[in-house]
Amino acid sequence: DYQSNIGNLHFVSEQYNKGTVNNLLYLCHRLYEELKEAVEKQLEALPSGTLLGSDVFAGEEIVRNLQDQLQLANQEKEQALELWQTVSQELDQLQQQYQGHMTEAQIHVVQRQKQKVILIVLFLLTNQQFLKTVTEQNMELEQLRKQLRSELSRQKLHTQELISQLEMANEKIAENEKLMMEHQEKVNRLQRRLPQAEQKAATASQQLSVITVQRKKAASMVDLENI
Repeated sequence: DYQSNIGNLHFVSEQYNKGTVNNLLYLCHRLYEELKEAVEKQLEALPSGTLLGSDVFAGEEIVRNLQDQLQLANQEKEQALELWQTVSQELDQLQQQYQGHMTEAQIHVVQRQKQKVILIVLFLLTNQQFLKTVTEQNMELEQLRKQLRSELSRQKLHTQELISQLEMANEKIAENEKLMMEHQEKVNRLQRRLPQAEQKAATASQQLSVITVQRKKAASMVDLENI
């Protein structure tokens, strides 16, 4: 029985060493690398200038992608933590079950397994800090996009006001041009009538002169008759 228990313990230790713990390490490493690569690509894809118009909507799409990736990463992290808790509990149970039959070397093997699990937890905590940093950057980006959307709305409103003022100015100019054309037409009509008026005035003046002379002659003849 003693040899059988020792053999079982070696087998279980090797299985955890080659299987579960390695899977944990692989899962955490893959999670970190994939998240890091995805976030770096998303951040590099962000425009360096001011986001306006269609760039705002593109920025919103990037933010949504980051949020989805962070949510997925958190889910994988929770799964890894649950797996670690299960492994740690099983290792403790094995250690308690076979402690009376284990040599110092075998106890050392189990302790090394637990140390590996502790390292995995530390790695996950570091990864969690990375996720927190990315989340904070995500919030800053979202705040920036809100400011840009507000600025874009203000600029659109200002542009509409300028367009309205320009249209009013154009209407005023068109109205003034119409008044000037009407005034010019009146001036032209007066200029066309002026020669006719001058001619009529000259004719009337001549007629008046003739009438005056005739009256003078008539008056002279009356005076002569009286004499």
